[in-house]
Amino acid sequence: MKITTAIYNDLTNETCISMIERNGVLVDEVVIFGFIRIKIFSLHNFYVQAVYNNNDESLLEIKALISQDDWQPYMETLDLKDYFNV
Repeated sequence: MKITTAIYNDLTNETCISMIERNGVLVDEVVIFGFIRIKIFSLHNFYVQAVYNNNDESLLEIKALISQDDWQPYMETLDLKDYFNV
């Protein structure tokens, strides 16, 4: 059965975690402010964002990334010209 982002986002958190543990590929991981850990997984033909409390590893949110708004935090870039004498 082919799963879509809409179907994935309707599943329980436990099922979503099970799917990324079995079939997901960790693409990136970042810790923000020392207590939020965000993991991005490639799963089938879409990406999943899992947000954890870094202190106790509890899951705060898990969802398939669908819209431009979902991706916006990952698409922002730094203007590196400020770091060089250009």
